Amino acid sequence: PAQVAGMTAGPPDPTVAGEKPPPPPTAAIPLRPPPPAPRFEHRRTQTEVLRAKRFERSDIKPTEWGKCGYSERLDVLNRPIQYDSQTIPIPRISRGSATPEWFRENVTMSNRPV
Repeated sequence: PAQVAGMTAGPPDPTVAGEKPPPPPTAAIPLRPPPPAPRFEHRRTQTEVLRAKRFERSDIKPTEWGKCGYSERLDVLNRPIQYDSQTIPIPRISRGSATPEWFRENVTMSNRPV
């Protein structure tokens, strides 16, 4: 085939023509159908759960919380807690064994949760 000056044979280069090249393929996360809404005993619990979800993650809809299925993965549920300087266990005390003086000295003065 005859070539015209300045033209080459083959597919056109999109960067030369001023077009953007197609984006590279990405691995899409397979979307699961959302789990059924839980049933709560108290009539206001569902409203509070939705309010907390909207407050915590405003970037997604409350209906999209279960789309990746993290709550169904056993490695997430059974993962041991790694305690460090920021994550510490909260000690539990018996109400009957703590006097107001002990509580004031050991808890409120040291700003520790119990």
